[in-house]
Amino acid sequence: MKFQFPLQTTLTFWSQVAPFDLADSEACATWTGRTNDQGYGRIQVNGETRYAHRVAHELFHAPIPKGLVVRHRCHNPTCVRPGHLVLGTASDNAADREAAGRGRVHPSLSDADVVAIRYAYATGRWTQAELAETWLGDPAGQRTIGMIVTGTTRGSAGGPITRRGNGRKPPRRVEVAVL
Repeated sequence: MKFQFPLQTTLTFWSQVAPFDLADSEACATWTGRTNDQGYGRIQVNGETRYAHRVAHELFHAPIPKGLVVRHRCHNPTCVRPGHLVLGTASDNAADREAAGRGRVHPSLSDADVVAIRYAYATGRWTQAELAETWLGDPAGQRTIGMIVTGTTRGSAGGPITRRGNGRKPPRRVEVAVL
């Protein structure tokens, strides 16, 4: 028995997909609608926000069994081409990510590292981005540092938990007039 979406959902879905070459099986069908921070498409279906690639799989195949994920064979999070989407487990998806070289970017931190980061941040002398640059090698790791210093992650590691909102803002730049 094939699962059916309402016609309006199907029309709304395909109106947010860029034209692609049907003859080229390697060509991705790029989602042009809303996306999340990782680039995965998002769409409203019956008042619920869903991932576009999951909806694409369901449009052409069947409902996704509980516990399974929809994987991208093309490794392109914006792709919704049904031929590029396959079912698998979360472990399969993680193995795909590692094989494609998109694994963990930041180094693992020990409990001692976490405690040192929390004490350094508690002094107020460093921003989360500066600590991310120092400990993770990338200021883009600020979110990870923010979760550490607020105790959202690694709560049992020890050290002072800081609840200061969005972190310390960098000093204002002073405009200098050139004569």
